[in-house]
Amino acid sequence: MNNGNVNNNNKTNNNYVWPVRSGAWEASPRALFGGLHHSYLRCRENKRNTLNALRFEVNLEENLYSLAEELSSGGYLPSRSIRFVVERPKLREIVAADFRDRVVHHFLVERLERIFEPVFIHDSYACRVGKGVHAALERTREFIRKGTSNGHIPLYALHLDVKNFFMTIDKRILSGMVEDRLVKEARSGRAHGGESLLSANRLALPLLTPPEGEVSLPFLNRLAQTIIDHNPMEGRIDKGPRRLLDRIPPHKSLRYAPSGTGLPVGNLTSQFFANVYLNELDQFCKHTLKCGFYLRYCDDFLILHNDPKRLEYLREEVRKFLSERLRLELNTRYAAITDLRNGIDFIGYIIRPDYVLVRRRSVNNLRARLQKFERSFVTEWGMGETNAAPTAPLTVVSPMADKADEPRRTSTAILIRHDPVAVERLRGVLASYCGHFKWADTNRLRRAIFSRYAFLSAFYRHNQRGMPVFMVTAPQRQTTLLGQCRSLAGRFPDAAVFLQVGRYYRRLGRHHGRFTSGVRACRLDYWADERIKAGKTVIIMRETGRRFGRLLERAPAVTLLPRVDRSK
Repeated sequence: MNNGNVNNNNKTNNNYVWPVRSGAWEASPRALFGGLHHSYLRCRENKRNTLNALRFEVNLEENLYSLAEELSSGGYLPSRSIRFVVERPKLREIVAADFRDRVVHHFLVERLERIFEPVFIHDSYACRVGKGVHAALERTREFIRKGTSNGHIPLYALHLDVKNFFMTIDKRILSGMVEDRLVKEARSGRAHGGESLLSANRLALPLLTPPEGEVSLPFLNRLAQTIIDHNPMEGRIDKGPRRLLDRIPPHKSLRYAPSGTGLPVGNLTSQFFANVYLNELDQFCKHTLKCGFYLRYCDDFLILHNDPKRLEYLREEVRKFLSERLRLELNTRYAAITDLRNGIDFIGYIIRPDYVLVRRRSVNNLRARLQKFERSFVTEWGMGETNAAPTAPLTVVSPMADKADEPRRTSTAILIRHDPVAVERLRGVLASYCGHFKWADTNRLRRAIFSRYAFLSAFYRHNQRGMPVFMVTAPQRQTTLLGQCRSLAGRFPDAAVFLQVGRYYRRLGRHHGRFTSGVRACRLDYWADERIKAGKTVIIMRETGRRFGRLLERAPAVTLLPRVDRSK
Protein backbone atom coordinates (compact mmCIF):
# COMPACT_ATOMS: atom_id res chain seq x y z
CA MET A 1 0.00 0.00 0.00
CA ASN A 2 1.31 3.39 -0.97
CA ASN A 3 0.14 6.17 1.32
CA GLY A 4 2.39 8.83 -0.28
CA ASN A 5 5.36 8.12 1.97
CA VAL A 6 7.10 5.66 -0.33
CA ASN A 7 9.53 6.70 -3.02
CA ASN A 8 8.33 5.16 -6.30
CA ASN A 9 11.14 6.53 -8.43
CA ASN A 10 13.01 3.98 -10.51
CA LYS A 11 14.72 3.77 -13.85
CA THR A 12 11.56 2.73 -15.71
CA ASN A 13 9.16 5.17 -14.09
CA ASN A 14 9.01 8.78 -15.26
CA ASN A 15 6.77 9.84 -12.39
CA TYR A 16 8.37 11.13 -9.24
CA VAL A 17 7.50 12.40 -5.78
CA TRP A 18 9.54 14.37 -3.31
CA PRO A 19 11.37 11.85 -1.12
CA VAL A 20 10.13 13.29 2.17
CA ARG A 21 7.97 11.73 4.85
CA SER A 22 4.58 13.19 5.61
CA GLY A 23 4.97 15.86 8.25
CA ALA A 24 8.75 16.01 7.94
CA TRP A 25 10.51 19.28 8.63
CA GLU A 26 11.05 21.65 5.69
CA ALA A 27 11.97 24.99 7.26
CA SER A 28 11.49 26.34 10.75
CA PRO A 29 10.99 30.05 11.51
CA ARG A 30 14.28 30.04 13.42
CA ALA A 31 16.16 28.67 10.39
CA LEU A 32 14.46 31.18 8.07
CA PHE A 33 14.93 34.31 10.21
CA GLY A 34 18.69 34.70 9.66
CA GLY A 35 18.39 34.20 5.93
CA LEU A 36 15.51 36.66 5.67
CA HIS A 37 17.47 39.29 7.61
CA HIS A 38 20.41 38.90 5.23
CA SER A 39 18.04 39.19 2.26
CA TYR A 40 16.51 42.32 3.82
CA LEU A 41 19.94 43.97 4.03
CA ARG A 42 20.53 43.28 0.35
CA CYS A 43 17.03 44.36 -0.62
CA ARG A 44 17.17 47.74 1.08
CA GLU A 45 20.24 48.90 -0.87
CA ASN A 46 19.24 52.06 -2.78
CA LYS A 47 15.66 51.56 -1.47
CA ARG A 48 16.01 52.54 2.17
CA ASN A 49 14.33 55.94 1.81
CA THR A 50 11.24 54.59 0.06
CA LEU A 51 7.96 54.57 1.96
CA ASN A 52 7.49 50.79 1.87
CA ALA A 53 11.05 50.14 3.07
CA LEU A 54 10.69 52.59 5.96
CA ARG A 55 7.35 51.11 6.97
CA PHE A 56 8.89 47.62 7.01
CA GLU A 57 11.93 48.81 8.99
CA VAL A 58 9.90 50.38 11.80
CA ASN A 59 9.10 46.94 13.25
CA LEU A 60 11.86 45.04 11.51
CA GLU A 61 12.25 42.02 13.81
CA GLU A 62 8.51 41.54 14.17
CA ASN A 63 7.96 41.78 10.40
CA LEU A 64 10.79 39.37 9.60
CA TYR A 65 9.62 36.79 12.13
CA SER A 66 6.03 37.08 10.92
CA LEU A 67 7.28 36.53 7.38
CA ALA A 68 9.34 33.53 8.52
CA GLU A 69 6.29 31.97 10.20
CA GLU A 70 4.20 32.41 7.03
CA LEU A 71 6.90 30.80 4.90
CA SER A 72 7.39 27.93 7.34
CA SER A 73 3.69 27.13 7.62
CA GLY A 74 3.10 27.38 3.87
CA GLY A 75 0.65 30.24 4.29
CA TYR A 76 2.74 32.87 2.49
CA LEU A 77 0.96 34.76 -0.28
CA PRO A 78 2.45 37.73 -2.18
CA SER A 79 1.03 41.17 -1.44
CA ARG A 80 -0.37 43.67 -3.90
CA SER A 81 1.95 44.87 -6.64
CA ILE A 82 2.44 48.41 -7.92
CA ARG A 83 2.02 49.04 -11.64
CA PHE A 84 3.51 52.10 -13.34
CA VAL A 85 5.09 53.15 -16.62
CA VAL A 86 8.58 54.28 -17.55
CA GLU A 87 9.07 56.29 -20.73
CA ARG A 88 12.83 55.87 -21.21
CA PRO A 89 14.48 54.28 -23.03
CA LYS A 90 11.04 53.29 -24.35
CA LEU A 91 7.50 53.01 -23.04
CA ARG A 92 7.39 49.98 -20.75
CA GLU A 93 5.05 48.61 -18.10
CA ILE A 94 6.67 47.90 -14.73
CA VAL A 95 4.93 45.74 -12.13
CA ALA A 96 6.94 46.01 -8.91
CA ALA A 97 6.37 43.79 -5.88
CA ASP A 98 5.89 45.16 -2.37
CA PHE A 99 9.06 45.57 -0.30
CA ARG A 100 8.04 42.64 1.88
CA ASP A 101 7.80 40.40 -1.17
CA ARG A 102 11.11 41.65 -2.54
CA VAL A 103 12.79 40.36 0.63
CA VAL A 104 11.36 36.93 -0.17
CA HIS A 105 12.54 37.26 -3.79
CA HIS A 106 16.12 37.86 -2.66
CA PHE A 107 15.87 34.96 -0.23
CA LEU A 108 14.66 32.58 -2.94
CA VAL A 109 16.97 33.67 -5.75
CA GLU A 110 20.07 33.53 -3.56
CA ARG A 111 19.39 29.84 -2.85
CA LEU A 112 18.26 28.88 -6.33
CA GLU A 113 21.40 30.43 -7.80
CA ARG A 114 23.55 27.84 -5.99
CA ILE A 115 21.65 25.10 -7.81
CA PHE A 116 21.21 26.64 -11.26
CA GLU A 117 24.54 28.45 -11.73
CA PRO A 118 26.47 25.23 -12.47
CA VAL A 119 23.87 24.43 -15.14
CA PHE A 120 23.94 27.77 -16.98
CA ILE A 121 26.39 28.22 -19.84
CA HIS A 122 29.28 30.66 -19.52
CA ASP A 123 28.03 33.01 -22.24
CA SER A 124 24.75 33.99 -20.58
CA TYR A 125 25.27 37.50 -19.20
CA ALA A 126 21.99 38.88 -17.80
CA CYS A 127 21.36 39.08 -14.04
CA ARG A 128 24.33 36.95 -13.01
CA VAL A 129 27.18 37.68 -10.63
CA GLY A 130 30.34 38.63 -12.53
CA LYS A 131 28.46 39.12 -15.80
CA GLY A 132 26.61 42.10 -17.25
CA VAL A 133 26.57 44.30 -20.35
CA HIS A 134 30.26 45.19 -20.35
CA ALA A 135 31.37 41.59 -19.85
CA ALA A 136 29.13 40.64 -22.77
CA LEU A 137 30.72 43.40 -24.88
CA GLU A 138 34.23 42.17 -24.15
CA ARG A 139 33.23 38.60 -24.93
CA THR A 140 31.68 39.71 -28.25
CA ARG A 141 34.88 41.50 -29.22
CA GLU A 142 36.84 38.37 -28.33
CA PHE A 143 34.55 36.31 -30.57
CA ILE A 144 35.09 38.80 -33.40
CA ARG A 145 38.88 38.64 -33.08
CA LYS A 146 38.83 34.86 -33.17
CA GLY A 147 36.19 34.59 -35.90
CA THR A 148 37.92 37.03 -38.24
CA SER A 149 41.46 35.80 -37.44
CA ASN A 150 42.28 39.37 -36.39
CA GLY A 151 40.49 40.90 -39.37
CA HIS A 152 41.77 38.63 -42.14
CA ILE A 153 38.56 36.74 -42.99
CA PRO A 154 34.91 37.91 -43.15
CA LEU A 155 32.50 37.19 -40.31
CA TYR A 156 28.70 37.41 -40.27
CA ALA A 157 26.29 37.98 -37.40
CA LEU A 158 22.80 36.65 -36.68
CA HIS A 159 21.14 38.84 -34.05
CA LEU A 160 17.89 37.34 -32.77
CA ASP A 161 15.32 38.59 -30.32
CA VAL A 162 12.29 36.93 -28.70
CA LYS A 163 9.03 38.70 -29.41
CA ASN A 164 7.29 39.97 -26.23
CA PHE A 165 9.40 37.62 -24.16
CA PHE A 166 8.23 38.32 -20.60
CA MET A 167 4.57 38.48 -21.63
CA THR A 168 4.66 35.10 -23.42
CA ILE A 169 6.56 32.92 -20.89
CA ASP A 170 4.54 29.76 -20.26
CA LYS A 171 4.29 29.36 -16.47
CA ARG A 172 3.54 25.63 -16.70
CA ILE A 173 6.73 24.99 -18.65
CA LEU A 174 8.74 27.21 -16.29
CA SER A 175 7.35 25.44 -13.21
CA GLY A 176 8.33 22.10 -14.70
CA MET A 177 11.88 23.31 -15.38
CA VAL A 178 12.35 24.49 -11.79
CA GLU A 179 10.88 21.35 -10.26
CA ASP A 180 12.85 19.01 -12.55
CA ARG A 181 16.09 20.69 -11.62
CA LEU A 182 15.40 20.56 -7.88
CA VAL A 183 14.46 16.88 -8.06
CA LYS A 184 17.70 16.11 -9.91
CA GLU A 185 19.60 18.08 -7.29
CA ALA A 186 17.95 16.08 -4.52
CA ARG A 187 18.93 12.83 -6.20
CA SER A 188 22.49 13.85 -7.01
CA GLY A 189 23.32 14.98 -3.46
CA ARG A 190 25.18 18.11 -4.53
CA ALA A 191 22.98 20.71 -2.86
CA HIS A 192 24.06 22.91 0.04
CA GLY A 193 27.83 22.82 -0.21
CA GLY A 194 28.28 19.23 -1.39
CA GLU A 195 25.87 17.29 0.88
CA SER A 196 22.21 17.31 0.00
CA LEU A 197 19.58 17.58 2.72
CA LEU A 198 17.85 14.85 0.73
CA SER A 199 20.83 12.51 0.41
CA ALA A 200 20.33 8.94 -0.77
CA ASN A 201 20.70 7.32 2.66
CA ARG A 202 17.92 9.48 4.14
CA LEU A 203 15.28 9.25 1.44
CA ALA A 204 12.78 7.39 3.58
CA LEU A 205 13.65 9.08 6.90
CA PRO A 206 12.40 12.35 8.41
CA LEU A 207 14.71 15.26 7.67
CA LEU A 208 16.92 16.38 10.51
CA THR A 209 17.19 20.08 11.33
CA PRO A 210 19.67 21.54 8.80
CA PRO A 211 22.35 24.15 9.46
CA GLU A 212 21.17 27.62 10.42
CA GLY A 213 19.74 29.48 7.42
CA GLU A 214 19.47 26.38 5.19
CA VAL A 215 16.17 25.07 3.87
CA SER A 216 15.04 21.92 2.14
CA LEU A 217 14.62 21.54 -1.60
CA PRO A 218 10.87 20.80 -1.35
CA PHE A 219 10.48 24.10 0.51
CA LEU A 220 12.33 25.96 -2.26
CA ASN A 221 10.16 24.28 -4.88
CA ARG A 222 6.96 25.20 -3.05
CA LEU A 223 8.04 28.83 -2.66
CA ALA A 224 9.13 29.07 -6.30
CA GLN A 225 5.79 27.68 -7.51
CA THR A 226 3.93 30.18 -5.30
CA ILE A 227 5.77 33.12 -6.89
CA ILE A 228 5.49 31.77 -10.43
CA ASP A 229 1.75 31.09 -10.17
CA HIS A 230 0.96 34.44 -8.55
CA ASN A 231 -0.97 36.86 -10.74
CA PRO A 232 0.33 40.38 -9.89
CA MET A 233 -2.54 42.01 -11.79
CA GLU A 234 -5.03 40.98 -9.11
CA GLY A 235 -5.46 43.76 -6.58
CA ARG A 236 -2.67 45.85 -8.12
CA ILE A 237 -2.17 49.54 -7.43
CA ASP A 238 -1.81 51.74 -10.52
CA LYS A 239 0.47 54.76 -10.14
CA GLY A 240 1.27 57.52 -12.57
CA PRO A 241 -0.77 59.36 -15.20
CA ARG A 242 -3.63 57.36 -16.63
CA ARG A 243 -2.77 58.57 -20.15
CA LEU A 244 0.58 56.76 -19.96
CA LEU A 245 -0.97 53.54 -18.64
CA ASP A 246 -3.49 53.59 -21.50
CA ARG A 247 -0.73 54.08 -24.08
CA ILE A 248 0.82 50.68 -23.35
CA PRO A 249 0.05 48.32 -26.27
CA PRO A 250 -1.99 45.27 -25.24
CA HIS A 251 0.77 42.86 -26.31
CA LYS A 252 3.21 44.71 -24.03
CA SER A 253 1.02 44.62 -20.93
CA LEU A 254 0.67 41.78 -18.44
CA ARG A 255 -2.93 42.87 -18.00
CA TYR A 256 -3.88 41.38 -21.38
CA ALA A 257 -1.62 38.31 -21.23
CA PRO A 258 -3.45 34.97 -21.56
CA SER A 259 -4.02 32.99 -18.39
CA GLY A 260 -0.97 30.99 -17.37
CA THR A 261 1.53 33.15 -19.25
CA GLY A 262 3.70 36.15 -18.48
CA LEU A 263 6.05 37.30 -15.74
CA PRO A 264 6.09 40.86 -14.33
CA VAL A 265 8.88 43.11 -15.54
CA GLY A 266 10.56 44.69 -12.51
CA ASN A 267 11.06 41.76 -10.11
CA LEU A 268 14.33 39.99 -9.33
CA THR A 269 12.64 36.61 -9.64
CA SER A 270 11.44 37.42 -13.16
CA GLN A 271 14.99 38.12 -14.30
CA PHE A 272 16.25 34.90 -12.72
CA PHE A 273 13.41 32.77 -14.10
CA ALA A 274 14.07 34.26 -17.55
CA ASN A 275 17.56 32.73 -17.39
CA VAL A 276 16.06 29.41 -16.28
CA TYR A 277 13.53 29.48 -19.13
CA LEU A 278 16.04 30.33 -21.88
CA ASN A 279 18.69 27.97 -20.54
CA GLU A 280 16.98 25.33 -22.69
CA LEU A 281 17.77 27.47 -25.73
CA ASP A 282 21.37 27.96 -24.58
CA GLN A 283 21.91 24.22 -24.23
CA PHE A 284 20.30 23.56 -27.61
CA CYS A 285 22.49 26.12 -29.42
CA LYS A 286 25.75 25.13 -27.73
CA HIS A 287 25.43 21.33 -27.62
CA THR A 288 22.98 20.39 -30.37
CA LEU A 289 23.65 23.04 -33.02
CA LYS A 290 27.33 23.32 -31.98
CA CYS A 291 27.39 27.14 -32.16
CA GLY A 292 30.94 28.11 -31.22
CA PHE A 293 30.29 31.86 -31.13
CA TYR A 294 27.00 32.13 -29.24
CA LEU A 295 26.13 34.78 -26.64
CA ARG A 296 22.89 35.74 -24.90
CA TYR A 297 21.83 38.73 -22.82
CA CYS A 298 18.29 38.20 -21.51
CA ASP A 299 16.14 37.62 -24.64
CA ASP A 300 18.72 39.05 -27.09
CA PHE A 301 21.17 36.51 -28.45
CA LEU A 302 23.92 36.64 -31.02
CA ILE A 303 25.40 33.92 -33.23
CA LEU A 304 28.56 34.56 -35.29
CA HIS A 305 29.82 32.43 -38.18
CA ASN A 306 31.93 32.78 -41.32
CA ASP A 307 29.27 31.24 -43.58
CA PRO A 308 25.97 33.15 -44.00
CA LYS A 309 24.29 29.97 -45.31
CA ARG A 310 25.05 28.27 -42.03
CA LEU A 311 23.44 31.16 -40.15
CA GLU A 312 20.28 30.83 -42.25
CA TYR A 313 20.05 27.18 -41.23
CA LEU A 314 20.65 28.05 -37.56
CA ARG A 315 17.97 30.72 -37.65
CA GLU A 316 15.36 28.24 -38.85
CA GLU A 317 16.37 25.63 -36.28
CA VAL A 318 16.21 28.18 -33.45
CA ARG A 319 12.79 29.34 -34.62
CA LYS A 320 11.47 25.76 -34.58
CA PHE A 321 12.93 25.04 -31.15
CA LEU A 322 11.47 28.18 -29.59
CA SER A 323 8.05 27.47 -31.05
CA GLU A 324 7.86 23.77 -30.21
CA ARG A 325 9.69 23.58 -26.89
CA LEU A 326 9.25 27.00 -25.25
CA ARG A 327 6.19 28.35 -27.08
CA LEU A 328 8.00 31.54 -27.99
CA GLU A 329 8.24 33.47 -31.24
CA LEU A 330 11.17 35.22 -32.86
CA ASN A 331 10.96 38.94 -33.54
CA THR A 332 11.24 39.27 -37.30
CA ARG A 333 12.65 42.80 -37.00
CA TYR A 334 15.94 41.44 -35.59
CA ALA A 335 16.45 38.29 -37.68
CA ALA A 336 18.67 39.67 -40.46
CA ILE A 337 22.13 38.29 -41.21
CA THR A 338 24.65 41.14 -41.45
CA ASP A 339 28.29 41.55 -42.29
CA LEU A 340 30.21 42.62 -39.19
CA ARG A 341 32.01 45.27 -41.20
CA ASN A 342 28.67 47.13 -41.30
CA GLY A 343 28.35 46.91 -37.53
CA ILE A 344 25.79 45.20 -35.29
CA ASP A 345 23.48 46.93 -32.81
CA PHE A 346 23.78 44.78 -29.69
CA ILE A 347 23.52 45.42 -25.89
CA GLY A 348 23.54 49.20 -26.34
CA TYR A 349 26.58 49.46 -28.61
CA ILE A 350 27.33 49.50 -32.32
CA ILE A 351 30.03 46.85 -32.57
CA ARG A 352 32.45 46.72 -35.50
CA PRO A 353 35.65 44.72 -35.94
CA ASP A 354 37.89 47.77 -35.46
CA TYR A 355 35.97 49.97 -33.03
CA VAL A 356 32.82 50.29 -30.90
CA LEU A 357 30.34 53.15 -30.83
CA VAL A 358 27.52 54.00 -28.42
CA ARG A 359 23.97 53.62 -29.61
CA ARG A 360 22.47 56.94 -30.67
CA ARG A 361 19.46 56.44 -28.42
CA SER A 362 21.73 56.39 -25.36
CA VAL A 363 23.37 59.66 -26.39
CA ASN A 364 19.98 61.29 -26.99
CA ASN A 365 18.75 60.15 -23.57
CA LEU A 366 21.77 61.77 -21.89
CA ARG A 367 21.24 65.02 -23.82
CA ALA A 368 17.61 65.07 -22.74
CA ARG A 369 18.62 64.75 -19.07
CA LEU A 370 21.25 67.50 -19.40
CA GLN A 371 18.81 69.82 -21.16
CA LYS A 372 16.28 69.30 -18.38
CA PHE A 373 18.86 70.37 -15.79
CA GLU A 374 19.92 73.30 -17.96
CA ARG A 375 16.36 74.62 -18.27
CA SER A 376 15.85 74.50 -14.51
CA PHE A 377 19.14 75.74 -13.06
CA VAL A 378 21.12 77.53 -15.78
CA THR A 379 20.44 81.02 -17.14
CA GLU A 380 22.17 84.04 -18.69
CA TRP A 381 23.78 86.79 -16.60
CA GLY A 382 25.18 90.15 -17.63
CA MET A 383 26.05 93.63 -16.38
CA GLY A 384 25.16 95.93 -19.27
CA GLU A 385 27.69 98.75 -19.79
CA THR A 386 31.13 98.45 -18.30
CA ASN A 387 30.99 101.54 -16.10
CA ALA A 388 27.32 101.36 -15.30
CA ALA A 389 25.98 100.53 -11.89
CA PRO A 390 24.82 96.97 -11.36
CA THR A 391 21.32 96.42 -12.71
CA ALA A 392 20.47 93.78 -10.09
CA PRO A 393 22.44 92.29 -7.21
CA LEU A 394 23.78 88.83 -7.86
CA THR A 395 22.43 87.60 -4.58
CA VAL A 396 18.83 88.11 -5.70
CA VAL A 397 19.12 87.05 -9.34
CA SER A 398 16.86 84.03 -9.87
CA PRO A 399 17.35 81.73 -12.85
CA MET A 400 13.66 80.90 -12.67
CA ALA A 401 12.55 84.55 -12.94
CA ASP A 402 10.63 85.77 -15.96
CA LYS A 403 13.18 87.43 -18.25
CA ALA A 404 10.55 89.86 -19.47
CA ASP A 405 10.50 91.46 -16.02
CA GLU A 406 14.29 91.94 -15.88
CA PRO A 407 16.21 94.88 -17.38
CA ARG A 408 17.78 94.03 -20.74
CA ARG A 409 21.50 93.48 -20.37
CA THR A 410 24.33 91.99 -22.31
CA SER A 411 25.07 88.39 -21.34
CA THR A 412 28.64 88.05 -20.13
CA ALA A 413 28.43 84.76 -18.23
CA ILE A 414 26.40 81.65 -17.52
CA LEU A 415 24.77 81.60 -14.10
CA ILE A 416 24.34 78.17 -12.48
CA ARG A 417 22.22 77.80 -9.38
CA HIS A 418 23.32 74.95 -7.11
CA ASP A 419 20.59 72.72 -5.78
CA PRO A 420 22.09 69.89 -3.65
CA VAL A 421 19.47 67.32 -4.60
CA ALA A 422 19.57 68.16 -8.31
CA VAL A 423 23.38 68.27 -8.38
CA GLU A 424 23.59 64.85 -6.72
CA ARG A 425 21.09 63.47 -9.21
CA LEU A 426 23.08 64.98 -12.08
CA ARG A 427 26.25 63.40 -10.69
CA GLY A 428 24.62 59.97 -10.67
CA VAL A 429 23.28 60.37 -14.21
CA LEU A 430 26.57 61.54 -15.68
CA ALA A 431 28.59 58.91 -13.80
CA SER A 432 26.31 56.20 -15.15
CA TYR A 433 26.52 57.38 -18.76
CA CYS A 434 30.26 58.03 -18.65
CA GLY A 435 30.75 54.55 -17.23
CA HIS A 436 28.77 53.22 -20.18
CA PHE A 437 30.63 55.39 -22.71
CA LYS A 438 34.14 54.48 -21.56
CA TRP A 439 33.77 50.94 -22.92
CA ALA A 440 33.47 52.36 -26.44
CA ASP A 441 35.56 54.72 -28.57
CA THR A 442 33.90 57.91 -27.34
CA ASN A 443 36.67 60.48 -26.76
CA ARG A 444 35.23 62.88 -29.34
CA LEU A 445 31.70 62.30 -28.05
CA ARG A 446 32.64 63.17 -24.47
CA ARG A 447 34.47 66.33 -25.59
CA ALA A 448 31.46 67.37 -27.67
CA ILE A 449 29.08 66.92 -24.74
CA PHE A 450 31.23 68.94 -22.33
CA SER A 451 31.64 71.63 -24.98
CA ARG A 452 27.92 71.84 -25.73
CA TYR A 453 26.87 71.89 -22.05
CA ALA A 454 29.40 74.33 -20.64
CA PHE A 455 27.76 74.33 -17.19
CA LEU A 456 29.24 70.86 -16.56
CA SER A 457 32.64 72.46 -15.98
CA ALA A 458 31.23 73.88 -12.73
CA PHE A 459 30.91 70.34 -11.37
CA TYR A 460 33.52 68.33 -13.25
CA ARG A 461 37.15 68.40 -14.22
CA HIS A 462 39.06 66.01 -16.47
CA ASN A 463 41.81 63.75 -15.19
CA GLN A 464 44.97 62.82 -17.07
CA ARG A 465 43.12 60.08 -18.97
CA GLY A 466 40.51 62.55 -20.18
CA MET A 467 37.73 61.08 -18.02
CA PRO A 468 35.41 63.48 -16.13
CA VAL A 469 35.88 63.53 -12.37
CA PHE A 470 33.20 64.98 -10.10
CA MET A 471 34.47 67.83 -7.93
CA VAL A 472 33.26 67.59 -4.33
CA THR A 473 31.60 70.98 -3.96
CA ALA A 474 30.56 70.75 -0.32
CA PRO A 475 33.31 71.95 2.04
CA GLN A 476 34.95 69.34 4.20
CA ARG A 477 34.26 69.46 7.90
CA GLN A 478 36.82 71.83 9.38
CA THR A 479 37.18 73.09 12.92
CA THR A 480 38.36 76.61 12.02
CA LEU A 481 37.44 79.19 9.41
CA LEU A 482 41.05 79.28 8.17
CA GLY A 483 41.00 75.52 7.63
CA GLN A 484 37.77 75.85 5.71
CA CYS A 485 39.25 78.58 3.51
CA ARG A 486 42.37 76.55 2.76
CA SER A 487 40.24 73.57 1.82
CA LEU A 488 38.20 75.69 -0.60
CA ALA A 489 41.28 77.32 -2.10
CA GLY A 490 42.77 73.91 -2.79
CA ARG A 491 39.55 72.61 -4.32
CA PHE A 492 39.01 75.57 -6.65
CA PRO A 493 42.53 76.84 -7.44
CA ASP A 494 41.61 78.59 -10.71
CA ALA A 495 38.36 80.21 -9.58
CA ALA A 496 37.51 83.43 -7.77
CA VAL A 497 35.72 82.25 -4.63
CA PHE A 498 33.56 84.64 -2.58
CA LEU A 499 32.78 83.27 0.88
CA GLN A 500 29.85 84.59 2.91
CA VAL A 501 30.88 85.71 6.38
CA GLY A 502 27.90 87.35 8.07
CA ARG A 503 26.72 90.34 5.99
CA TYR A 504 29.83 90.41 3.80
CA TYR A 505 31.38 88.23 1.13
CA ARG A 506 35.10 87.66 1.51
CA ARG A 507 37.24 86.80 -1.51
CA LEU A 508 39.77 84.05 -1.00
CA GLY A 509 43.38 84.94 -1.73
CA ARG A 510 45.72 82.89 -3.88
CA HIS A 511 48.15 82.17 -1.03
CA HIS A 512 47.29 79.88 1.89
CA GLY A 513 43.55 80.37 1.41
CA ARG A 514 43.41 83.68 3.33
CA PHE A 515 40.91 86.50 2.79
CA THR A 516 41.98 89.46 0.66
CA SER A 517 38.97 91.77 0.81
CA GLY A 518 35.38 92.09 1.90
CA VAL A 519 32.46 92.87 -0.45
CA ARG A 520 28.98 94.03 0.44
CA ALA A 521 26.18 91.82 -0.83
CA CYS A 522 24.70 94.65 -2.91
CA ARG A 523 28.04 95.16 -4.72
CA LEU A 524 28.83 91.51 -5.20
CA ASP A 525 27.73 91.31 -8.83
CA TYR A 526 29.96 94.28 -9.76
CA TRP A 527 33.05 92.61 -8.34
CA ALA A 528 32.03 89.30 -9.88
CA ASP A 529 31.77 90.98 -13.29
CA GLU A 530 35.35 92.23 -12.96
CA ARG A 531 36.58 88.69 -12.38
CA ILE A 532 34.51 87.34 -15.27
CA LYS A 533 35.99 89.90 -17.68
CA ALA A 534 39.40 88.63 -16.62
CA GLY A 535 38.32 85.12 -17.67
CA LYS A 536 37.84 83.79 -14.15
CA THR A 537 35.12 81.45 -12.95
CA VAL A 538 33.26 82.92 -9.98
CA ILE A 539 31.92 80.71 -7.18
CA ILE A 540 29.65 82.15 -4.49
CA MET A 541 29.75 80.18 -1.22
CA ARG A 542 26.87 80.85 1.16
CA GLU A 543 26.16 79.89 4.74
CA THR A 544 23.74 76.97 4.93
CA GLY A 545 22.73 77.48 8.57
CA ARG A 546 24.22 74.16 9.70
CA ARG A 547 27.09 74.14 12.20
CA PHE A 548 30.05 71.88 12.74
CA GLY A 549 30.75 72.75 16.32
CA ARG A 550 31.21 76.53 16.31
CA LEU A 551 31.89 76.72 12.55
CA LEU A 552 29.15 77.46 10.05
CA GLU A 553 28.87 75.22 7.00
CA ARG A 554 29.31 76.98 3.65
CA ALA A 555 28.38 75.43 0.34
CA PRO A 556 28.30 76.62 -3.30
CA ALA A 557 25.12 78.54 -4.11
CA VAL A 558 25.91 80.17 -7.48
CA THR A 559 28.60 79.62 -10.10
CA LEU A 560 29.34 82.11 -12.91
CA LEU A 561 31.15 80.80 -15.97
CA PRO A 562 32.61 83.29 -18.44
CA ARG A 563 31.53 82.79 -22.04
CA VAL A 564 34.59 81.25 -23.67
CA ASP A 565 35.16 78.55 -26.24
CA ARG A 566 35.70 75.48 -24.06
CA SER A 567 36.14 73.10 -26.97
CA LYS A 568 39.77 74.15 -27.44
